[in-house]
Amino acid sequence: MAEFSGRLIRLYLATLHEVSQQEYAHILHQAGWDRFLAALPPDTDAPLLTEAESQQMDQVCYAMLGEDLYRLFTRNIGVKTAQALLASPWGAALRAQVAQAPPAARPRRALDALAQFYQAGGVQMLVGEDARAWYLTLPDCPTCTGLQGARAPLCATASVGVKMILDQTGGPRYRVDETACRAMGAPACVYTIPRP
Repeated sequence: MAEFSGRLIRLYLATLHEVSQQEYAHILHQAGWDRFLAALPPDTDAPLLTEAESQQMDQVCYAMLGEDLYRLFTRNIGVKTAQALLASPWGAALRAQVAQAPPAARPRRALDALAQFYQAGGVQMLVGEDARAWYLTLPDCPTCTGLQGARAPLCATASVGVKMILDQTGGPRYRVDETACRAMGAPACVYTIPRP
């Protein structure tokens, strides 16, 4: 069972607060995350939250919003998360690291760095590629864990966030499509980034 770091939960809570505003305390209470109402968790890689606790948050938000609004909610979380990461020291280091690579290698370098960041936080993110595209696979996607029966992919957090990070690290504009989603019955969430 996955455990998520204080750093990752802190980032999530900051973006959740910005997106949900006056509903923040209610959402945390409903999900059983009351311990985070007084203060954000420490900014460390130490395990802080279990997969079951994360799943509870997904289920609460999904039940409150329904499928379509949950998808919009995850998109907004993805935008705020990417903005926060890009504005952080991690984002500055990422831009410097990617800028040192030849242009054709920059997307893969950015994807590998993003996967490493999330893996340090407890989220398994696998990077692959072929002649047509790069792929991110999340076997235990934290956005839709435990959700079932979706009509379309739910996990816009990653698709929007990854696109923003790729677009900000140089090169052409990228498209990121969630091509498989656990909430639709797939074994993992998969994101496809076609090569330009």
